[in-house]
Amino acid sequence: MTTVDDRTAVIEACTRFGWYMDIRDWDRLTGVFDDEVEWGAEGASEKQPAAALVDSFVKVFDGVDSTQHQITDHLVDVEGDTAVCTTQYRVYHIRTGILGDPVLMNAGRFRFELARRDGTWRVRAVIMTPTWSSGSMAVLGAPARHE
Repeated sequence: MTTVDDRTAVIEACTRFGWYMDIRDWDRLTGVFDDEVEWGAEGASEKQPAAALVDSFVKVFDGVDSTQHQITDHLVDVEGDTAVCTTQYRVYHIRTGILGDPVLMNAGRFRFELARRDGTWRVRAVIMTPTWSSGSMAVLGAPARHE
């Protein structure tokens, strides 16, 4: 595989992370990850099995009506069978029927660390550096809806 092919495959893996989360395809999302994944904010991340991480996403997004992950400005560094892809992100979370603002927007940088496994790039870490947020955190965990 050429460097351009590697770069394209790395970007595709990072894109699939957001895409599968947005369409709630949890099985395919699990397949984007390596067996164990480091997840969290810069300086506050932890490693866990990919299935456990995806299960935590299912719980968080259970009451959220929709999300949209915009992942842009990919800077890719490939060294053999490892890669780092640094991106900008903006994520929209929508939850209708709650008191207050139904939209939560978060933005910042993702640092994806990937490893090639059997010819496929797998995400082994996603480290977030948030830069701003707008809206209500109740979107991710409002205790009750109103009609």
